[in-house]
Amino acid sequence: MDTKILEQAGLTGNEVKVYLALLELGTVTAGELLKKIELHRGAVYDTLDKLMEKGLVSYVIKANRKYFEAANAKNILNVVEKKEEKLHQEKQELLQLIPKLEMNRKLGQAPQEVTLYKGNKGLKSIFQDWLGEKKEILVIGAYAEGAESLKYHIKYSLPGFHNKRVKQKQTMKFIFPKHSILRARQLKEYKYTPVKVLPAPFASVTSIQVYGDKVATIMWASEPIGIIIRSKEVAKSYRDYFQVLWGMGKFI
Repeated sequence: MDTKILEQAGLTGNEVKVYLALLELGTVTAGELLKKIELHRGAVYDTLDKLMEKGLVSYVIKANRKYFEAANAKNILNVVEKKEEKLHQEKQELLQLIPKLEMNRKLGQAPQEVTLYKGNKGLKSIFQDWLGEKKEILVIGAYAEGAESLKYHIKYSLPGFHNKRVKQKQTMKFIFPKHSILRARQLKEYKYTPVKVLPAPFASVTSIQVYGDKVATIMWASEPIGIIIRSKEVAKSYRDYFQVLWGMGKFI
């Protein structure tokens, strides 16, 4: 008998051997089955368990001994149907994954650029880039309390930046952790500067600014570091993230 069709239906080689042997022998003990087929004792018991899970073998107990017998051959169709269900589920999972894979592919093909800035002068270059884009700026984690570099820019650089931004009617939205309420109130005094505070605290040593097709990340260390990533896909991802947080925040 050509057993390939049974293996294609979802049975292993051992399962085919045991099932065909039971069809021929009828109701037998495992010992009688072992005499019929050339398999290790442990492999036979494991195979019988798997066949019972698939509904192809059953057993009865007589005089405290198990007697195994093959189930109706039509039950093999159930194995095929379960295989089809699994394939359908895998297909649905794959269909959900494909858009993410495609986004990664496009991200890899899209024009991208990463620029690193160091020190206070470097951050001033980032501020100028914000002004040069003349587009809405979305800010997450805008205040690192105690950071000397941020204190410097709040005193010397950022007031002039905000005045120029307001003059060109450039909106800048801020999301603050709740412990930064004082800085939030300071910025609220500028026009075109809606401010929200999240009900829960979050780490804010690093701030993120999304504008146009760029994302700036500033680490307010003793020697501050800024990174600008130019990528439409990255910017969109961060913009979507900002909108989620914005919906959770409250105006002050």
